[in-house]
Amino acid sequence: MKSKFKKNGVGYLFAITLTLLLLGSSFTNPGNRAANEKTVRAVYTAYEKKDWNMLKSLFADGFTFTSPMDDHINIKEYKVRCWPNSANIKKFDIDKLIVSGDDAFCNL
Repeated sequence: MKSKFKKNGVGYLFAITLTLLLLGSSFTNPGNRAANEKTVRAVYTAYEKKDWNMLKSLFADGFTFTSPMDDHINIKEYKVRCWPNSANIKKFDIDKLIVSGDDAFCNL
């Protein structure tokens, strides 16, 4: 799956937007790098497990998602537009994960 994502560039976009825009409760404590890294990894795990409730629990209150195709969509619209892609995802291989305060970058 990794090579397919890298081939069409979707993996990089997904990694950046998902990591930076979907994080919730654990990221409220920017001094806790380990907890923030765990939250980032949990987002990817939720997609691997096809566990919507797990993913939803990681979203912050008032969550919105923006990408080149979506402009500040709410959680309901995110589930309709984005979550169905979880059926196509078997595994994410995280090459590099950098967490600094509330910012994170993940390279798949």
